[in-house]
Parts: sequence; structure tokens; C-alpha cells
Amino acid sequence: MELFFQLGHPVRWRIVEILSAGPHTAGEIAEAIYADMRVERTVVSHQLRRLLNAEVIRVRRDWSNRIYRLDPRLTGLLRRIAEGLDAHAVGGYYDDIVLHAEAVAGTDDAESALDPVPNCWCMQKVKNRHHI
Repeated sequence: MELFFQLGHPVRWRIVEILSAGPHTAGEIAEAIYADMRVERTVVSHQLRRLLNAEVIRVRRDWSNRIYRLDPRLTGLLRRIAEGLDAHAVGGYYDDIVLHAEAVAGTDDAESALDPVPNCWCMQKVKNRHHI
């Protein structure tokens, strides 16, 4: 559960997203997060240390830079968790869950247009679908 706690923080999750594209320096990570979230470098540095201590990411020094990357065990662990959850899923029960952007794109509903988080990556149930 500690892993999910670490990944549940928005800045730490954003760091993981950035590093999923490959290794980045601390400066590159801080600049990207500041541009996206207006979070200062000191906060990013603190969150990087938390992820290092939780063994979610790794770091190496290259001259004066610290280069961060995802710990390869993380992607393997997340894959095994997803496979385990998928193995226990009841067929058809989750078919009505789509990414929020897909749900909004498929409707002309005024309520969807007023959604407070239009670019949310989170999943939402599609309206008017029946469950088992």
C-alpha cells in the first residue's frame, strides 16, 4: 500500500509520468512540473527524495546533474498488479468504464460540457449503460 500512497500525490504522480518517457535531469523535471502545476523546485526536490526512498525511482550523477529514471521493478510490479486485477474482473462489468475524455467526446450533453475537470485522466462510468 505504500507504493499507492507514494503514487497518489499529484506531484509525485507527475514525476512518474515524466520519467515514463525516459531519464530526465532534476532540472528538466522541475521545469516541466513548474510549467504544468506552478510547483516550486524545492517541492519537486522533496518529492523526488520521497520517491527515491520508496524505491519508485533511481538516480545517478552525471557531472553536476542528477539524472532520474523509473525503477524497472516499478513497471513490472504495476504490470503484475494490473494482470492480477484483470484476472479477478467479472466479464462485462467494467466494459462501461472509459477515460473521461472519451466519455465527453461521445456526448452532446450540456452537463459534460460543464465538467470542472475536462482534461482529467480519471475514469468515469458512461451514462445509460447497465451493470450485471
